[in-house]
Amino acid sequence: MKQLKKKEKKMLIALGVVAVFGSTSLFNIYKPDKTELEVISESEEVVEEKKAEPKSYSSSGGGGGRKSGGSGGGATKPRNIAMSEFQKHTKSKDCWVLMDGEVYNITNFINEYPTYGNGATEFCGTVGFEAGFLSENKIRDTIKSKSQKMGIIG
Repeated sequence: MKQLKKKEKKMLIALGVVAVFGSTSLFNIYKPDKTELEVISESEEVVEEKKAEPKSYSSSGGGGGRKSGGSGGGATKPRNIAMSEFQKHTKSKDCWVLMDGEVYNITNFINEYPTYGNGATEFCGTVGFEAGFLSENKIRDTIKSKSQKMGIIG
């Protein structure tokens, strides 16, 4: 096998250092919060950290009710949504995203705010919405108020 020249060895070491530094920096910039999705295994199983406050979800699966859940009033058990189901909602007319470990249908938001909607649409049906779209646009509360909470991945 051919021996590497001295300059080539130095170049490889420098590239290794840059790769380690770059990946460490990116991890520190984009690492998830404690409340965000922590693990997605190959079997589409999700492990999340439990949150202190109860959440309310629409149990009907239909339109309408933001933050109010069903007619029983108060919090209901979140609907479990399979990753395969979540990944089907990829169009601007039917767009589901993951925020704070919860699935939201943001179709109403996209229709009401088309300027933001164009950028948000590329993240429909993916888990990259927070790291991609929300990292550049500080409108999380607006999106949540204009969207329907569907449940959690599970």
